[in-house]
Amino acid sequence: VSIDVDVIDPQYFPATGTPVPNGILPKHVLEILRFVQSNVVATDIVEYNPMISTEKECKHIIEDIIFNT
Repeated sequence: VSIDVDVIDPQYFPATGTPVPNGILPKHVLEILRFVQSNVVATDIVEYNPMISTEKECKHIIEDIIFNT
């Protein structure tokens, strides 16, 4: 599974170089991952740029993706 974080609404995840207005909610990303987790062999997270945003919420979303799915 490849997770391109620019699909997440920039209101919740501004730390990407190509924000997508009206993107999906972080909770939906987690729901999708939990749904497919038994079939996942590997996951990568792309387009995350912590230099763009100092918001800690982005870090928490990344941690949720890594540790809670």
